[in-house]
Amino acid sequence: MAGTIKLDGTTFLTKDDSNNFTLDVGSGGSISQGTIGSGVVFPAGQVVQVVSEPNTYPYTIANAAGSHATNYTFKKNSSDAWEPSIANVKQGNKILVVGHVCISKGSDDGFIAYHLDAKVDSGSYANVAVGDASSNRTRKFGMARPYSNYVVVISPITYLYSPTISGSTGTVTFTVTLSQGAGTARDIEVNRSGGNVTETITAVSNMTLMEIQQ
Repeated sequence: MAGTIKLDGTTFLTKDDSNNFTLDVGSGGSISQGTIGSGVVFPAGQVVQVVSEPNTYPYTIANAAGSHATNYTFKKNSSDAWEPSIANVKQGNKILVVGHVCISKGSDDGFIAYHLDAKVDSGSYANVAVGDASSNRTRKFGMARPYSNYVVVISPITYLYSPTISGSTGTVTFTVTLSQGAGTARDIEVNRSGGNVTETITAVSNMTLMEIQQ
């Protein structure tokens, strides 16, 4: 049975014949306490949750092979890959990835490029996106080629990713892999310049993940 509850003549709670309730606090009203449950559906385009993971680890990928076919893991410390993740993503929602990577080179030039990869739960990583084929060019997500080993290039990452989640929710994990295509081995510098003097810097890479309601 449908019905309404009023306070001082103003309806603030309505119930329809299907037992659905609508709360109206007015354009200037607010709900001051309580927790929004996980079953609440947000409007399309709403940010449901946000996580962010900076990476401050400076290191060298020494003698990286001179081919973009060989990819090296972007690390967060000496032994672990940098793998920002966002949990409890609802099936059908998208992930907005916003971030950047900080790259430099050794004393020899290197055509440094990278992939942005993703996986759901315990699945395998796959490229989020690559450029279209164009003659002899290698298909990658982005490139960071410093003109000097005293320069750190900040290469942006922005992408709206649509994960394939088989259950009601899943954990979506991202990672970055690096390569260089100079034809012979070169050093790749991560989160720092190749030149080691006080005028140069270490830097912070970062990745922010936002679940977007669809």
